[in-house]
Amino acid sequence: AVLEALENTGAFTDEMAKLKFFQGLPTADRTEAATLQKWNEAKANTANIKEAQVLFRDLKSTLENLDRSGQPMYTAMDGIEASLAKYEGLKTKLASADYTLSSDLTNGMESLKEYAWTAHKGNLTQAFLASSQENVSLDEFLAAVKAGKYVLPGQNGGRVERSSKFLGQNLTDAQVADLKDSLKVYADQIKLTNSNLGANLDAILTVTDPQIRETLKAQALALNYDRIQTSLAQGTLVNVNALQPELKEYGIVSNYQAFLSSNKNWNASSEADRTSAKNEYLLRVGNGNSEDTILADYLANYANRNSAYYLKTESLQQRDALAAYYNDTTANTLKADDLTALTNWLKDKKYEPSLVTSLNKSVRMETILSGYVGETEEEYFTYLGSKLNGGITDSEKEGLILAKEGLYDPFSSMNPFRTASADQFLKSFAYKTGFSDFVTKLGSEDLSFTKKSIEANRTEQNQKFAYDIVKKNVIVESYLSYINIGPKGQLEPSDDQKITDRLKELEFQAEQRLGNFLGLVEGYKSVAFDPDKEEANPSIRRALRDFKDTGYEIKDTVYTKNASGDYAFKGGLDNLYGIIENYVDNNLPGRSAVSDPYAETTQAKGSMTGSADSIITSGKSIGILTGIANTYID
Repeated sequence: AVLEALENTGAFTDEMAKLKFFQGLPTADRTEAATLQKWNEAKANTANIKEAQVLFRDLKSTLENLDRSGQPMYTAMDGIEASLAKYEGLKTKLASADYTLSSDLTNGMESLKEYAWTAHKGNLTQAFLASSQENVSLDEFLAAVKAGKYVLPGQNGGRVERSSKFLGQNLTDAQVADLKDSLKVYADQIKLTNSNLGANLDAILTVTDPQIRETLKAQALALNYDRIQTSLAQGTLVNVNALQPELKEYGIVSNYQAFLSSNKNWNASSEADRTSAKNEYLLRVGNGNSEDTILADYLANYANRNSAYYLKTESLQQRDALAAYYNDTTANTLKADDLTALTNWLKDKKYEPSLVTSLNKSVRMETILSGYVGETEEEYFTYLGSKLNGGITDSEKEGLILAKEGLYDPFSSMNPFRTASADQFLKSFAYKTGFSDFVTKLGSEDLSFTKKSIEANRTEQNQKFAYDIVKKNVIVESYLSYINIGPKGQLEPSDDQKITDRLKELEFQAEQRLGNFLGLVEGYKSVAFDPDKEEANPSIRRALRDFKDTGYEIKDTVYTKNASGDYAFKGGLDNLYGIIENYVDNNLPGRSAVSDPYAETTQAKGSMTGSADSIITSGKSIGILTGIANTYID
């Protein structure tokens, strides 16, 4: 009842606001063309603000769903990129609508755009790797991408064309340069994996990026090391002459070990058999690479040295020890951070004790992977913090995350496809948990959009009203304009006079409605308060509290506000509340409630509705017209 009474008053104050808006327009702006233009601009502003609100709501929903599902962000990139593309177009529109996005939101959108570009580069990287299988060079691929599309190999020899555009636009020169920097390392890796990596490795590396040359060389040596293992496993001795210096001595010893184990008549535990195998091996392969010297050294230290000793880089020795660890069925008894036991294991396997730090990293990682049973990463990381010396490291966290996706490679082999996929996934995972604050800001901005949308809609309605008056779609009439017509009649009043008179009429009607409402509240004072019947017959205290808590100030935007944003009449209403509250507090107990306050409200509502009908129906209530005339006409 309270809300309906206030809305009854608001029906008049809304019209008053539109009339006052029109009164404020300069005469020069009261043309059909000018008002139509302003109305169209207001409609566009309202539409832009509502469009932006829908955009950010959809984006918020997308990010929340990703967080709930645990999926990486790149799985929703189509939707995210679509939102970002719309955002780019809306920024200018919102500026014209006099709406300024908060810095938190704009910064969040820029971060999201940065991630989207990272994900887009990841997709283009995968496309380049696929294209490279058909010998498409980096420059050729970049030229196609810059033109807005690229071609991938399809099924049955077909071709599939894809768009390379980012947020609906061709890549800028800066974006193409950024992409090229990202792809160069993969192009160099492909170059190495497609070569035989012979002794001329350094010559091949001279045409690679100098900034990553050392890393590429380490990866190339590891790749050749793996090829040695593959060759020997297939029963083929390695061509030592084609090996790099870092691998040559290791290749000689590994060839000899394979030769020794190939003859069932030789026992590797017998010194005599080892010597016999060496002599025969040298007869077959010769001594062109100082095989006799190297094998003599190896056999002289056979009890405490294995073939890994002859690898000339520490990373290669670590790789060999790691392979031995994973091939040892008893290694599962090793405990992470037990350096003494790990050192003893290395000695038993004839490795250098200096490799213990590297081995411990592998054991720690294996402990982490084998102990994971499916709980959330955060829970598991917290648990490991008390189980591992120094807690779990960032690289170990990445290892677990990659392992869950089948992308973890303990040997870090040079596989461009796997490397690109792992890199893209890690970046996506990092962003997945990095936008929680942004989601909160989107929620806060939604409230601002709602307020601004209400204001924009009000402006639109005012502009439409102005256009309708000029266009004569709306005729402003008032009884006050004709109430003093004499026997000789009068000229037709001007539009400004009609508007002035109509405002007076509406003010009177609005005040009457508000007065009726306040009279309704005042009438509560006559209702007795009975504590024993409080639940069945609500007290005046509760009725007035309902009135106070409805927030009348947000229902009527016509009256003036003070510096605190409250309407000027709010203090009077608060005072009324206090007076009646005091009345209730001092009411004598035992008095009987003769009627229900809410029933009184219903009766008053009916009275107000009847009064409204009598005012709106033209000429049917002379008494009311007379009251208006007595109040406003001198």
